[in-house]
Amino acid sequence: MNPQSRLRPDNPLSRILKALLSLWALSILTGTGIQNPVWLAAFGGLLFLYRFVPQASADRRRWPCHLAAALYAATTTASRYVFYTAEFTSGAFRFGYTVIALAGAWLFYDACCLLLTDRAAALRERGVLLEPEDGGTVPDNRLFRIARAVAGWFTEHPFFTCLLFWLPYYLYEYPGILTPDGVNQIEQFLGLDALSNHHPVAHTLTMALFWRIGAIVSDDPNFCLGVITAAQMLFLALCCRVAIRTLAGIRVRPLVRGLVLAFFAVLPYNGVFAVLVLKDVPFTGITLLLLSALLTMVVKPEAPSAGVVLWYALSGVAFCIFRSNGWFAFLLMTPFLLLLCRQRTALFIRLLISGVCVILAAALWRGPVLNAMGARRPDLAESLHVPIQQIARVLVDGEPISDGDRALIEQVIDTTWIREIYAPTNADNIKELVRAGHQEVLVANKGAYLMLWLRLGLTHPGAYLRAYIDLTESMWFPDTGIEGIADIDGVYPNGIGMVMSPLIGGHFVVKAKEILLKLGPRIPLYGMLWSMGFFFWVLIFAAASLLSERKKEAHLRLLLLLPSAALYLTLLMATPCGSTFRYVYPMVFVTPILVILTLLPFPENGA
Repeated sequence: MNPQSRLRPDNPLSRILKALLSLWALSILTGTGIQNPVWLAAFGGLLFLYRFVPQASADRRRWPCHLAAALYAATTTASRYVFYTAEFTSGAFRFGYTVIALAGAWLFYDACCLLLTDRAAALRERGVLLEPEDGGTVPDNRLFRIARAVAGWFTEHPFFTCLLFWLPYYLYEYPGILTPDGVNQIEQFLGLDALSNHHPVAHTLTMALFWRIGAIVSDDPNFCLGVITAAQMLFLALCCRVAIRTLAGIRVRPLVRGLVLAFFAVLPYNGVFAVLVLKDVPFTGITLLLLSALLTMVVKPEAPSAGVVLWYALSGVAFCIFRSNGWFAFLLMTPFLLLLCRQRTALFIRLLISGVCVILAAALWRGPVLNAMGARRPDLAESLHVPIQQIARVLVDGEPISDGDRALIEQVIDTTWIREIYAPTNADNIKELVRAGHQEVLVANKGAYLMLWLRLGLTHPGAYLRAYIDLTESMWFPDTGIEGIADIDGVYPNGIGMVMSPLIGGHFVVKAKEILLKLGPRIPLYGMLWSMGFFFWVLIFAAASLLSERKKEAHLRLLLLLPSAALYLTLLMATPCGSTFRYVYPMVFVTPILVILTLLPFPENGA
């Protein structure tokens, strides 16, 4: 079908009204004066956009785009509400401007979603991401052949390509970037602190293994830490190799695989994270392995064997035990995995058996095994970031509450300095306030405090909503949280003897790293790759694009989005800090794979 057949001209008056409303909304939400001449060009662009919006066709649904646009509009308006209503004292004006912002933003996002979904469908129908069956034609040009050969080497050797681009970060940051969390884990396996699952014991023991391997060669703590960092970097590079090989196995074009590899290897913050000794980095590699196994089973149903199922099961167990929310994400996504593939019997059986095995093995680890090792469990406050931040916000905003509710709160925390220590984007301060108070009262009266949280939420929904937006918005809105993504440096002070000891340095190296990390968020389009919220929006669009298709294969492919979606959902329910990039790093890292699978053509028998 010709894509142009799905385009239709709109009514001129309707187009003008839509463009004007969208223009007004965008000026409100961006805080740019409507007199700015840039809006003249924007008005022309909006007229053109509304002139060519895809028409509903027999093989497309429009409601997923409408729903995605509504989510985009709601998140944009929620994120910008405080700024665009600051000048108004009238509730009626605030309400009116909010309605205009929502309506105009929805029209704009809906048109964009419809147009992009139509383009995605056209790419799928043409199969542009797949290698031609006959291998295609290659221009007979010497320079082109040389460039193709060089690019081909990198694409065919993804493991070494990643190591090549990450090596300068390792040499500069030697023996690795170590945060207070990493120091605490090393103290645990050295016997300087009690073993605790606050940081996953599986990761702590993995660090201990490579520390002891390093200790065989040298008792220098810097060398031992360097071995841990090198092992982590090698593991992440191996995971990238598996992903690229998986894409090659489903005939994705070398150029497309090269772009994905460039994302992995060249993007500066990936080099920093590769040498950051923290649980989030190996968990990122594990997520990539899990997704690669799922991709093989879904896109190449004839290929999966016992080896692929074992691959999925082992990466699933690691997914559950290498980060706390991985366990909850796997439990959350497994029923939906089975629901989506229920009509493909072989895949259903594989996912059912392997899923049950993963859950049983992870439960065994989290229960009897950790108990036998005497590992401490995280306290209750660690899982209540959002509720305690919302209750604290009611007090900070001076909202009226009953004497009984205030007494319940003061039985747990000292509220004297709560306004001074409350941080809107980070729940750690309030969490520590709970720990410094009487957390045992909270533990002993969970039901009463659950009712307190519900009661205050019903009477002060505005404070709850403001607290939640401030705490999480960097995760779901692109124009926040793009600074300081990978500016972490060095080794946190410790008593073990580990210190930053760069193997390369000098003014040029320092400035080059600074430019790479600071310039990225400031370059148009490329800067979007530095935004957590952008990757969340990409995930939403990928889901809308697949849901727009009426083919069963499209809906089956939705299960490949589930690991990222489940991880996002667990973070949105319990994140301690929405502006910390490492929390969403696994979802960021796998996004190129999700984009590709969204644009791959469906089998002819998938209708």
